[in-house]
Amino acid sequence: MEFNNPVFFISAEQGGKKLGEGLVPKNGSLEITGYRLEMRDMPFWVRFYVVKQRGLSILYTGFAIATIGVIWRLLFYKREILGAVREEEGERSLMAAGRSEYYKTLAEDEFMKLFSGIIGKTDER
Repeated sequence: MEFNNPVFFISAEQGGKKLGEGLVPKNGSLEITGYRLEMRDMPFWVRFYVVKQRGLSILYTGFAIATIGVIWRLLFYKREILGAVREEEGERSLMAAGRSEYYKTLAEDEFMKLFSGIIGKTDER
């Protein structure tokens, strides 16, 4: 796509005081306080050079926080142990259940280690 009739509006100031303003067409010029501003040609291809990247530290910080979050989630995973005391036919019993988000076998081992000492014992009250 090509510009048909490119024109720039230029306003020049110095110390808050307007020195001049006007429209500058292609191959045109503008006189401001003894100086002449010309627009000789309108190139269609330009190059950009990035001199400073201000957002790179934010990007690294976000990556570090995300990495710490993933490590935290894998090391400190959610484990739940639920219990309920029920009375059936005059006998009280503890019903216990457990679950884990990850590492099912490790959770089963922890559950059995925790409750292996009290399984089969009754309260003598």
